[in-house]
Amino acid sequence: MEICPWVSTSSAVDDDTAPLFYRASKGGYYTPIAGKNTPHRLNAFRNVGRMIGICLMQMEIFPLHVCRHVLKFILGRPINWFDLAFYDPTLFESMRTLVFNDGPIRPDQINELLLTFEVYLPIEEGGGVVELKRGGSKIPVTHENVVEYIYRFVEARMLGNHLKCLEAIKQGVYDVIPAGSLAHMTSEDLRLLLCGTQEVSMTLMQSYTTFTDESSAAADVLQRFKSWFWSVCSKFTSQEKQAVLAIILEQESAENKIVDGDQGEEFWLRLIKMASVYKHLIFF
Repeated sequence: MEICPWVSTSSAVDDDTAPLFYRASKGGYYTPIAGKNTPHRLNAFRNVGRMIGICLMQMEIFPLHVCRHVLKFILGRPINWFDLAFYDPTLFESMRTLVFNDGPIRPDQINELLLTFEVYLPIEEGGGVVELKRGGSKIPVTHENVVEYIYRFVEARMLGNHLKCLEAIKQGVYDVIPAGSLAHMTSEDLRLLLCGTQEVSMTLMQSYTTFTDESSAAADVLQRFKSWFWSVCSKFTSQEKQAVLAIILEQESAENKIVDGDQGEEFWLRLIKMASVYKHLIFF
């Protein structure tokens, strides 16, 4: 994975020069690194928010897939413990098994874990131990208070010291777009609008595709070609499917421009290049 100065995939120290984001687990999304929450760092997070706002306004793809709790904070929606699944799926599963694991957990099973109301932070989040409530290091987690422990744990990991940088990101977004313009969106809507989707539906590709037979071949020959074409496409990777779909949509745009009388040299050069890519995809 390419490393950029504002994203980290490894350990970072708790200072003002640490990367702005890191991924808590291989299966999770990116979350902010608060660092020392200095004005300079918070301004950097606000600029990230402005970039998000510009992407939304200009209908561009934002390349960083942030955690769901970041999107929900931007939308002003409450954050709950289910959002932990997008932050760290492994950690979420571990917390879930404290309450239910192939059946209700017995009180003695929780007691055997010897948990207390404190959380050990990873080095990317500053490291050290944080009490989840006053005197938490001396308060054991029991069957009666395990739910409270989970909620306090989630709040400390996803909010806690991150509140200022999350607020800065939110401010940056609304520096660019009008306040309230995202009021009716869910976090899933915002992610799709902001980052798109990496999966391309074959049904979607087929709905955008028409075949023009310039060979005067029999109908059954054209049908065999269609079946062969979609059979090959179904074996493509997601990235290859995205490339084919982009070419199909570009072809439709090109046909519309021909109808509109766009005969410029730049247009035809782009059309020839597009045809060459299409040929390469089909025959190689």
